[in-house]
Amino acid sequence: MALPIGVRVDEKGRITLPRNLRDEFHIQPGDTLFVAADSESQTLQIAKAINPFDVLAEHAIAEWKAGKTTNLRVIAREAGIDLDRDRSIHRGGDDWVLIAIGQV
Repeated sequence: MALPIGVRVDEKGRITLPRNLRDEFHIQPGDTLFVAADSESQTLQIAKAINPFDVLAEHAIAEWKAGKTTNLRVIAREAGIDLDRDRSIHRGGDDWVLIAIGQV
């Protein structure tokens, strides 16, 4: 654990995070930070808020780059569906209809 760093509070209650911390934690202007206060120990903890959709997008991109994803054409081909020919598929007495959008 790194040694504590002293920061000053200005007249509006703001603190400035040193550049090395902003760089290390990828904190940019406009980022949201959460502050957890513990009145018993008189401590504050600061954590950068992370958008869960950004995390999911990064994961999806990594999966795609690793070749672990498949596209609709592959899934349709495996199911015996020709997306270029079939425009709608009705299956027996089931209650579902698949609308296949092929190239127009």
